[in-house]
Amino acid sequence: MDNKQTSISEGRRDEVAQEPIDRPNSTDTERPPSAQRINQDVNESDELSSEHSQELEEELYEDDPAEKIEDFDWEELQQKYHESILKYEGEEAELTQEWADLMNVLKTAVVQENSCD
Repeated sequence: MDNKQTSISEGRRDEVAQEPIDRPNSTDTERPPSAQRINQDVNESDELSSEHSQELEEELYEDDPAEKIEDFDWEELQQKYHESILKYEGEEAELTQEWADLMNVLKTAVVQENSCD
């Protein structure tokens, strides 16, 4: 391209760049009235949450931090945990064996079907 064509194409780029961009105004992007909160509803929920927080505070202060917490039987918990693990490991082993048996049956069926062809 020569210098004259280059300057013409650059001029056209400037024209395109100077065109105004149509941007939406705030009324175009505003929420529809049904999606807007009403202050009255917000105030009612604030009242409910403040009542709820007051109840929680009262419950917290009813407990005396100096009271001894009753002992927990950690050994019983550990025993129940290990019993449950053994039970579910047994069930898992049975399911794994059933799956392996099923795969062997399907494999045998596929091999027999292919040998018949």
